[in-house]
Amino acid sequence: MASTGASKKRLRLSNFKLKALLEITQAINENVSTQGLLNQFSVILQDYLHVGKVVIYHHLDNWKIILRSGVSYQVIRKINFERDVKPHNEIVHVTFQENEQLKNFDFIIPIFHKDKALAYVVVGDFDEETTGVSPSIKHLQFIQTLANIIIVAVENKILFKENIEKEAMKKEMELASKVQSFLIPQNESLPQNERIFVEGYYHPHFDIGGDYYDFIPFNNDEFAFCIADVSGKGVSASLLMANFQANVRAMLRQKMSLRKMVKELNSIVLSMTKSERFITFFVGKYNGKTNELQYINAGHNPPFFFNGSSQKISYLSNGTSGLGMVDNMPTIKLGRIKVPSNSILMAYTDGLVELSYNDEVSVRLEDIEDLILSKRNISQVIYNIRFKIEQPFFASRYFDDISILGIQFY
Repeated sequence: MASTGASKKRLRLSNFKLKALLEITQAINENVSTQGLLNQFSVILQDYLHVGKVVIYHHLDNWKIILRSGVSYQVIRKINFERDVKPHNEIVHVTFQENEQLKNFDFIIPIFHKDKALAYVVVGDFDEETTGVSPSIKHLQFIQTLANIIIVAVENKILFKENIEKEAMKKEMELASKVQSFLIPQNESLPQNERIFVEGYYHPHFDIGGDYYDFIPFNNDEFAFCIADVSGKGVSASLLMANFQANVRAMLRQKMSLRKMVKELNSIVLSMTKSERFITFFVGKYNGKTNELQYINAGHNPPFFFNGSSQKISYLSNGTSGLGMVDNMPTIKLGRIKVPSNSILMAYTDGLVELSYNDEVSVRLEDIEDLILSKRNISQVIYNIRFKIEQPFFASRYFDDISILGIQFY
């Protein structure tokens, strides 16, 4: 009779374990939250198996406790995870170890995937003085199996969330890329006639970038142009530049003076970025009747200007500090130059002169000067620069966006 009673008890326990596994599996399939799964695990151990103490250490960005049940926080504080728990790569019976910090527990169960530790489950019985076989020992294999299922489910939830976040970021990047495609004018839309020839080149560091250039005609004789570079990269830099572009265009179309325009833009950038980013900016206005170019350089790389009359190159550096750097801008110096026939202006962003190979700068200012002096044709200059920087071995060496805007005055 005793044997029959023991058999029935073992059968009931086996049925319970099978039912518990099915319930956990169902909960996972129904996408029960991580906390819900952990609570279910704790109830199974405590209420049905009489394993009353359970602590789970889990690694995400760092090791932290994701479940503590049946044991006080004061007891947990005494455990040094790195010293007392982490060194174990297989199940260890801590009852027989002389470790005062783990005296309230019976087993440490490591959960590994290949060689990577995912979690450590530390368990102990309700009553350490109970006679007979310890519940922790009796159900150790089942606890290990259940813990593995729970931790794998938690890991899958994390991976699923990461995938959703990556997909959301991908869509955000695609949107930002589309927005940016409207910022950079296509060469087909730029004037290329008997009076001026304008050509641009844009190579983002990633799919999206923080560079911007533009060309705005006012009438047959007057036009404005600009180039800008925002500090930082990615979606936020791209969206900041989109907002900046809208403001630049609105101010230029209002025929606002360049000094006032730069002051206004500085205030706008400060309000948008709270001094966490800044924008370098070069803007020019040209009058074909007077052949005069007015410009302001706000912290940007000075563009090259090849004087078609003197056959010499100078740099357009008059201006002020970058936008968004300081509340009160220093004195804004307006640049004015006469533009003879056959002159060339080439503006660029710093990604061009920061490109390096074998620890040497690949495109030096002297190289660009030589190209301008030898070719005297902005389209050929840009073509030669592109030919050099688009070589395959540069593919992984772009540290920043690269933009070029060139104007040939006939």
